[in-house]
Amino acid sequence: MRTSIKFLLIFCLLWKPCLGAWSEVARNVNHTSYFLDLGKIQNVNPYTYAWLLVNFLEPNQSGDMSEVHYVKVHCDDFVFRTLKVLRYGGPMGLGNVTENFVPSNSLDWIQAKKETAREAVIKNICFNNIVE
Repeated sequence: MRTSIKFLLIFCLLWKPCLGAWSEVARNVNHTSYFLDLGKIQNVNPYTYAWLLVNFLEPNQSGDMSEVHYVKVHCDDFVFRTLKVLRYGGPMGLGNVTENFVPSNSLDWIQAKKETAREAVIKNICFNNIVE
């Protein structure tokens, strides 16, 4: 019994999806899926911060299968800034980190285009965020 518990604990510590609770919130026409870690959304008025996982159906031009973005959202205007990007060789943020950077436009507020997956992500961050 103790061996089973130890094995389960070690497995959870080594397997990233066990640690993150990604929920799919949007998908675009290229079948790229967008996930949010709803448990890590933080509201520091007037901004909301969230972790976004972008999962590609096929490797992108760099050969990466997924990206994790840390975003800052101003929900009153539905604009966002991407503060940090981590790129992964595997799907769902698995595999090695191939790139870790702050985007050059991280200080720019970006308006998501209407009826896109990115707009759905921003609305999900703003409307599903419960502030206690």
